Amino acid sequence: MSLRLRHRAVVAAVSLAVLPFPLLAQTARDSLAAGRRAYETVDYSAAVRLLPVGLVAAGARDTAWSAGVHMLTDALIEQGADSLARLWARWAWRTAPSFAIDSAAFPPRVIAVLSAARTAVGPIPAGDSLAPTTFEPAGGRGQLRIARVSGVAFAVIEGVGTILPGESRSLSPHTYAIRITADGFPPIVAVREVLPGFATVITPRLVRQVAVTPQAAPSAAPAASPAPPVRGSVLSAAGANICAVQGSQLYCWGDNTFAQLGGGFIDTTVHAPVAVPGDDSFRAVSVGATHACGLTTSGKAYCWGLGTSGELGGGRPLSSASPAPVAGGQAFLQIASGGTHTCGLTLAGTVLCWGANTGGQLGNRTNAPSAAPVAVALPATITVTAISVGGSHACALASTGSAWCWGGNGAGQLGNGSTSDASAPVAVPAPVPFRLVRAGGAHTCALATTGAAYCWGTNTSGQAGTGQAGASELRPVAVTGGLSFDSLDTGEAHTCGRTTDGAAYCWGMNRYGQLGNGQTSDSPRPALVVGGHVFRALALAATSSCGLDTDGVIRCWGSNAQGQLGSFGGRSSAIAAPVLLRPTAWTATSGLFVIASLRERFDDGNFSAGPAWLADSASGARLGVVNGVLEISRHAARPISQGADITLPVH
Repeated sequence: MSLRLRHRAVVAAVSLAVLPFPLLAQTARDSLAAGRRAYETVDYSAAVRLLPVGLVAAGARDTAWSAGVHMLTDALIEQGADSLARLWARWAWRTAPSFAIDSAAFPPRVIAVLSAARTAVGPIPAGDSLAPTTFEPAGGRGQLRIARVSGVAFAVIEGVGTILPGESRSLSPHTYAIRITADGFPPIVAVREVLPGFATVITPRLVRQVAVTPQAAPSAAPAASPAPPVRGSVLSAAGANICAVQGSQLYCWGDNTFAQLGGGFIDTTVHAPVAVPGDDSFRAVSVGATHACGLTTSGKAYCWGLGTSGELGGGRPLSSASPAPVAGGQAFLQIASGGTHTCGLTLAGTVLCWGANTGGQLGNRTNAPSAAPVAVALPATITVTAISVGGSHACALASTGSAWCWGGNGAGQLGNGSTSDASAPVAVPAPVPFRLVRAGGAHTCALATTGAAYCWGTNTSGQAGTGQAGASELRPVAVTGGLSFDSLDTGEAHTCGRTTDGAAYCWGMNRYGQLGNGQTSDSPRPALVVGGHVFRALALAATSSCGLDTDGVIRCWGSNAQGQLGSFGGRSSAIAAPVLLRPTAWTATSGLFVIASLRERFDDGNFSAGPAWLADSASGARLGVVNGVLEISRHAARPISQGADITLPVH
């Protein structure tokens, strides 16, 4: 008898047919017995399918259960799934810390894995008992769900981000650190395994912190407060990104595929605000489709994100994950970012543009792109007071109330009665003087001195607000409803206006709830943003909208596919919801890395990590706290440039 079979002969065999996975034996004992039979007949794939069902089921963690852990570990090793073997071993020790290792019945390699897992697990965190766990059969890679949490609550999960109670996330098998925060309760910290083919269901038992007298507990820690709403004073949005100035710090959130959040790293989605570094405080920001630009208090212009068309204005068509200065050293009053071009209004009153120029959007009478600012050929007789940039066009407002637009005009967004592009500014035949103009995706809107709103350009979704969706409007037409607006903003295919009393009305595309009226049907006439909010400012992205209320709280609604709502999970919302997660400062010491497995782990602002805590199962993915700074080392899957480390301050 071989050594392998001699070890296995010690385990008693039970005659029970091996059942296919969908038709598993009804009890844990039957599953363990079937798995043991498969193991003894060297059918490792069947053993790996059958044994887990009996192991995770409720019941005594006795000798049969311990033998099942041993057999599953060995079967996984035989199949070359060493990482899964270690995962199941760690789970076994967390589930039954006192289960015995049978060194006489199993190969030394099994004993080595189990022993190493016991060392890796360590003591159970003090708060762990507050989060009991059950396992349910599930398809896919494995799932994690937070169940039955009362009040405003969310969980920040390592490698996953934020999820709400009841939501399930399909995850790769791994050991995850979870921090559960609920309104009015101390946070709960738990470490749980997500096992292949099962849903890990965590049911927190929230216990309110009882106030005690100083004599009884003089050093009692106060209850942790939930993450506060993000507040700001300046707001801008476009594409799938939102940026806001909070105090003197600029924060951005949403899509970061091209590093357009400016935090020094690339990632696909960041659900919480990321601090944008800079040598000077930012006083203004403008978000484009895949880039953004900001102005410092001294008027210096910086841009970041995708720059392959020269839209960052640095003199060369290069991208940047952190703010890069615009060439020329001009001081600007205003800056505006569009699809693939940017424009700025200088202190001297000159309008400069840079980036792509296929439709003449740089306004310099050519169609040649420029990675450095070039002057727009505006008439010398006008004084520009404001600018706005759209998808492929731009507009300027003169001190006399006239509007001038240039660039792409396929949908009539220049408002001059034609659909021909213009590489130099053309006058918009306005029925009344304007005091504000806003360029959208392929439409433009303006606000008259009387408070009436006018729009022109594409109207396929009703974004012109005429009361009927349809053909493009080649000249300014009045928005229906007779509302008097104080401000306007335009998105890709929708428009919103703020009335003098602070109410917000939106019209146009509403597939993702970006009109904020609780519906998802397009509206060609202004629809009230529900909730009774009083707004100071509005900012529209491609498929979402945001508003700054009178308390300084930022509220967003619409699509959240790229995290542009800055709130919990990935769910969209047809009503305004506050941006709740704390801003998180990300700082790149050298190079730019994709850190998707960690991007939201610390977003609630209260998380702390122990030294050398394993980040995930990827080779070389480690993190540790050194001198108060979390250090992460990870292979760059989509780098802009190579580097070694990323550091991020721990709050």
